[in-house]
Amino acid sequence: MADQNGQQPLSPYPPLSAPGGKPPAPGVAPKSEPPQAADGGMPGSPGAPVPPAPKKSRVGLIIGIIVAVVVVVGLVAIGAQALFGRNPEQAAITLAEQHFDAAMKDVEDASASLKIASSGPQTEVSAVVAGATKKLLGARDEIVKATADVEQLKDSPGRTDYLSGLKAATVTLDALQEMVAYMDTANGMAAKAEQAAKLTSAANSSLNGAVSAGNSSKYSAMRSDALSASKNYARAAALFREAHALDVTAGLDKAAVYAENRKLEADVVARMAQEGKANKVSAYNSDIKKQAALSKQAEAAGTPAIVSDPNWAQNRLAGLGNKVESAGKQADDLRAKALKELGVN
Repeated sequence: MADQNGQQPLSPYPPLSAPGGKPPAPGVAPKSEPPQAADGGMPGSPGAPVPPAPKKSRVGLIIGIIVAVVVVVGLVAIGAQALFGRNPEQAAITLAEQHFDAAMKDVEDASASLKIASSGPQTEVSAVVAGATKKLLGARDEIVKATADVEQLKDSPGRTDYLSGLKAATVTLDALQEMVAYMDTANGMAAKAEQAAKLTSAANSSLNGAVSAGNSSKYSAMRSDALSASKNYARAAALFREAHALDVTAGLDKAAVYAENRKLEADVVARMAQEGKANKVSAYNSDIKKQAALSKQAEAAGTPAIVSDPNWAQNRLAGLGNKVESAGKQADDLRAKALKELGVN
């Protein structure tokens, strides 16, 4: 499996007989560029590159979705500035509309901050999410106040429809808040996966160095590089596991399996260096086979969904997005109907 730069750990050829009892150095595999996916990511076949971390643009995609659906909620506010005349229930409706307008203003402010975050550094996402969440909670409070105002009206189709519209608006805001909360999760997942991918790339380079050193019978350098690779693979595997725990649908456990098997392979190469230095031909030759087997297991780990599916982010939030759009439209329609029934033009 290649790293992000098209590198992959080399595997030694099967050993030949060792003249004079000296173990052969690992053979250098023919240089060839591993197949790359069209987008530079991980192709689905075995031997594919280590999954790159979800790029910052992936977080941007999620933000873009949220911003898009926030706009839908803004449609609910169309026509909010109604002119009230001699309607006897004008005071209650006026207050309800004012609270509704305030709620939509909070949504607009949250949307604006998310748009800014989409082009900013990942380190600022948590702060933006906290601010947007506060605005959405404020919007929900305004809807509660509007509900209290409308509940003062006498029973009528207009009152019923207005309250139903406000209920739909609450569903919309709750779904939006859930989407915004996921942004923080996605950001954390992306940061861990990105760090893990860098460690894996460095480990692949070290393992290549270990094999190259072994080809020249430089067993001390071989062992040093192999131990360095083992350490970085272990750290990468742990980070991939942590990223996977944040959202299992991303499939980053496959990246962890890759790093874990490469770690075991690097451990074998480190042992081979000691065996080569001690002229232990039989043990050395046996470990070459173990290294090859572990290399195959790593390459067969598979492709994380977040890498193989270019629309993963959109699909991940599709359910919530549909819920926001549907509830937002329902709120808009019911409220418009209610205002007409209440005689508010």
